[in-house]
Amino acid sequence: MFWNRLSLPTRLFFGSAVVFLSVLILVIFLQSYLAEQDQLERLQKHELPTALHSVVNGIQAELNTALAGSEALAQNPALIDWVKRGTPSEELPQIINLMAQVQKSIGASGIFMTSNNTQDTRYHHYENDQLNWRTMNTSHSDDGWFFNYLKSNQAYELNLDTNDFGGSKVRIFVNYSSKVKNSLGQPLIVAGGAMDMDNMAKSISQYRIGERGLVMLVLPSGLADIHPDPKQAGNLNISQFPLAKELLSNTSGKTLILRAQWEGQEKFIGSLWIPSLQRFLIAEVPVNEIQGQIRHNQWVALGLGGLLLLVGLAILYPMTRIMIAPLADLRRQIRSTTSTLDLTTQFKTNDQAEIGDLAAQLNQFIERISNTLSEIMQATEQTDQLAEQLEGGAKLATDSFHQQQHSVEDIEQVMHSITQSVSEISDKAMEAGQHSDQGRTILVEAESRLETSYQTIAKLEEQMTTARSKMDGLLKHSDDILHVLDVIRGISEQTNLLALNAAIEAARAGEHGRGFAVVADEVRQLAQRTQSSTAEIQSMIDNLRSASNQVAEQMAISSKSSQAGLSNLQETRQELAVMAERLTLVFDMNSDIAHSTQAQLTAVEEVHYKLQELSQQGLKVNAMADQATTATNELGQQVDRMRQQVSAFKC
Repeated sequence: MFWNRLSLPTRLFFGSAVVFLSVLILVIFLQSYLAEQDQLERLQKHELPTALHSVVNGIQAELNTALAGSEALAQNPALIDWVKRGTPSEELPQIINLMAQVQKSIGASGIFMTSNNTQDTRYHHYENDQLNWRTMNTSHSDDGWFFNYLKSNQAYELNLDTNDFGGSKVRIFVNYSSKVKNSLGQPLIVAGGAMDMDNMAKSISQYRIGERGLVMLVLPSGLADIHPDPKQAGNLNISQFPLAKELLSNTSGKTLILRAQWEGQEKFIGSLWIPSLQRFLIAEVPVNEIQGQIRHNQWVALGLGGLLLLVGLAILYPMTRIMIAPLADLRRQIRSTTSTLDLTTQFKTNDQAEIGDLAAQLNQFIERISNTLSEIMQATEQTDQLAEQLEGGAKLATDSFHQQQHSVEDIEQVMHSITQSVSEISDKAMEAGQHSDQGRTILVEAESRLETSYQTIAKLEEQMTTARSKMDGLLKHSDDILHVLDVIRGISEQTNLLALNAAIEAARAGEHGRGFAVVADEVRQLAQRTQSSTAEIQSMIDNLRSASNQVAEQMAISSKSSQAGLSNLQETRQELAVMAERLTLVFDMNSDIAHSTQAQLTAVEEVHYKLQELSQQGLKVNAMADQATTATNELGQQVDRMRQQVSAFKC
C-alpha cells in the first residue's frame, strides 16, 4: 500500500493533520449547531413574544390618545347641550373651535360627530379648517356604519371606512358613544376622530423584528387592513395560509408563536390579540435570517481555525523530524551490524525513553545470539561423538524388537476388554451430565426473572418517592398562590374604597366632577370584579390542594405496599441464590464426572490405538536402524557445514 511506503515522519505528520482537521471541523459545526438551536429557541420563546408585546404597547399608546380624545368629545357637556337644543347654527363657531382643539390634541386628519336627537340625525365632519354636515338616513351608502354601530351597543369601535367629506381614502374612524341617551334609548352623540391609514401603516412599519421581520394588523376574518406595504393593506388575506386557523383563534391575550412554511419560506409567525382594536397583531420573522448570521460566523470560525491549523502543521512537521531522529540513527546502526555480522557491536542512542529502551533490548538480544552461537559451536563437537554411539544403538534395537513385539500383542488383548467396559460407563455419565446442564439452564432463567422482577419493583418504588416529592412541591406552590391572592384581594378592597371616596368628591364637585364620577364608578366595578375573580381562584386552589392531599396519601399507601413486596422479594432472591449455589455444586460434580469418564474412555481408546501403532512400528524398526546408520553419517556432514556458518559471525 502507498501508506506503508511513506516514511515514519510523513505518516506521523499526515496522521496528526487528519486528526486535527477532523476535530476542528467537528467542534466548529457542533458549536454552530448548538448556537443556532439556542438562538432560534430564544427568538421563539423570549425575543419574539417580547417584541410583540412591545409593538402592542406602542400601538395601544398611539390609539389611546385617539380614544381618549374621541371619548372627551362625545361626553363634552357643551356639545351635548348644543345637540339637545337642536344644534342652533349661531353656535357653530364654538363647535368648530371645540372640534379643532380635539383634532390637534389627537393628531387626527379629521373630526366627526353625529347628533341623534330623534328630530333628525345629522353628520358633522370637520377637516382642513372647514365644517360640513348633512342629514343621515338608512338609504345613504356612507351612513350604514352609524346604524350598524347603534345595533352593536358598544361603547366604542374602530372602523375602516371612507366618507364623501374626506375623499375616497380609507381611514380608521374611532366611533365613541355618549352616555347621554335620546328618547329612543340611543346615544345622543357618536363622535370621534378619523386617523390616516398611511400614518398608521408608517407607524407599524417602524416596528421591525430583525432585518426582514415585519408586523401587521389583521381582522378576525384574516384580512390585513394595516400593513407596512401599502399595496398589501386591505388586499392581503392570510386565512388560507398554513396554520392561519390557529393564529386567528388565539383571542386569549397570550402570545402564540409558530414555526411554519409561510409565503414560500420557513418563518416564525407570532399572533397576539388586541381587544381594543378588535384585531390580531401578526409578526413574521424568516428563520434563514437567523441561520444566515450563524452560517457567516461558522465560515469565519472555520477560516480562522484553518489558519491556526496551517500554523500548527508548519510547526508540527519539523518537530516530527526531530522526534524521529533517534529512531533513524538506530536504524542506521542496525543496517551496519546486519552487513558486517559483528555481534560485538553495541547500539548507542541519546534517547532515554522508548527508543533508548529499544536500543538496550536490541543489545541484550545480540548478546544472547552471540552466546547461543558459542554454545552451538560446542554442541557440534559433541554431536560427532553421539553419531558414533547411535550406530551401535541401532544394532541393539533390532535384537530387542522380537521380545517387545510379543509383549505388545498381549497388552492389546487386555486393553480391548477394558475399552468396552469404560465405553458403557461413559455413556451413562454423559446422560447424567446432559440432565445437569438442563437443570442449570432452568435455574439461571429463574434467577434472571426474579432479578428482573426485583429491579422493576425497586424502580417503581423510586418513581413513587419522586412523585411524592413533586406533589409536596405542588402543595407549596398552592400556598404561594393563596398568599398572592390575599395581596390582590387587599389591593382590590383598597381600590374599591378609593373609588368610593373619589365618587363622593366628584359629587361634591357637581357638574365639573361628573366625568370623574364616571371613572370612579368604572374603577369600583373593576375592583368588585377583581374580588369576585380572586374568590373563584381561591376556591379552585382549595379544590386542587384537597385532591393533591388525597393523591399524596394514596401514593404513601402504595409506597408502603411496594416496600413490603420488595422486602419479600429480596428474601426470596437470597434463598434462591443459596439454593442455586448448592445445585450448581451438584451440577458441576455431574459435569465433572461426565467429562472424567469421557476423558478416561478417550485415554483408553488412545492407549489401544497406540499399542496397535506400536505393533506396526516395530516392523519398521529394522529398516529404521539401517537408516539410522546412514543418518549418522549425514549428521556428521551437517555438523561440519554448521560449524562453517557459525564461524562467519564475530562473537
